[in-house]
Amino acid sequence: MRAFRLFALLTIVLAVSAAAWPAGQTPPQQPPVPTGTGFISGQVIDSVSRKPIPEAIVRLNGRFTLPAGAAPARGSGSMQVVSDAQGRFFFGSLPAGTFSLGAEKAGYGPVGGAIELSTLQLVLSDNDKMLDARVRLAKMAALSGTLRDGVGDPIVATDVLIITQAVVNGQTIWQPRGKARSDDRGAYRVSNLPAGDYIVCACNRDPIPLDSTLLTTLGSEPLQMINVGARALSGGSDALTMDAATRTYAPTFHPSSPTVGRAAKITVAPGEEKSGVDITLEVVRGTRVSGAIVGAPGPIAASTLRLLPAGDGGVTPDMFSVPPTLVQPDGRFDFAPVPPGQYRLVAVYRDNTGRGAGPSGTALSLVGGPG
Repeated sequence: MRAFRLFALLTIVLAVSAAAWPAGQTPPQQPPVPTGTGFISGQVIDSVSRKPIPEAIVRLNGRFTLPAGAAPARGSGSMQVVSDAQGRFFFGSLPAGTFSLGAEKAGYGPVGGAIELSTLQLVLSDNDKMLDARVRLAKMAALSGTLRDGVGDPIVATDVLIITQAVVNGQTIWQPRGKARSDDRGAYRVSNLPAGDYIVCACNRDPIPLDSTLLTTLGSEPLQMINVGARALSGGSDALTMDAATRTYAPTFHPSSPTVGRAAKITVAPGEEKSGVDITLEVVRGTRVSGAIVGAPGPIAASTLRLLPAGDGGVTPDMFSVPPTLVQPDGRFDFAPVPPGQYRLVAVYRDNTGRGAGPSGTALSLVGGPG
């Protein structure tokens, strides 16, 4: 009788979970799972505290043998429920087959930091009852810190990348895992990080490739931006000049390294809030890099060109590429301001026929042009 009451209670929980789907939305349609006599129940728990995790979405994917005479002889299907206040869940009337059981919830991630759901592989025979399945999830972590220059002043509006290692096609590379932008105090915070090892880079400050006179004009008379855009369309790169005293910040890894090899590794545990991951950036003189692409069968766009740091030590190049300031349809280009260092200029032609033949680049984005 007690077992019957428990089964009835779990059935009610499942019915309420299904009824609670948001109004106007329908659950994703999945292939129906044939009925059988198998049963799986268990609990979703925190990997560290072992406490139950309520309201987690639990998914069961299965491959099973279809009834005699069915074609094909084997099939697959999926179903999901929501764990109750004690993290419990159940799936009943299951056929014999091989199943994977996984769970997810906002603020939690899989144990070990993998992108996929935490999963259990289960094999059921006819009449099998599995009553103690445990799906473990880990609380997500966060990193925070402050960006400052050599005299201690905060650095604002600079992107901070959280980077981790991954193996892609047998090769170990670094990949971005999170991103934030420093505020008016130079502070940043990146959340929703799985436990693991990371390096932190202050990168990709908004380019300001305009001279001091033009910056003053834009700041005091915003309507003049229209005139600036017109100048760029008619005069090309000569409309956007860079003063010899222009300064910028080179990409810098925590705590103050210009290269990946000397970056400090940051390790975070599940649910950890790690602060004090500060970076000191050096102010450097920016340089203009100009030239032309020849031989292209059609107009050149800014998306065609990238200036990549040479010898990046396996870091995904796009993370640190310098976008062009201005690119003319005839192939003339300008990058500014470019921090000191060694670079590779990469051009990958894309057919831009029919997309307009005006100039493009970050400068025109600043002044409201067609970039």
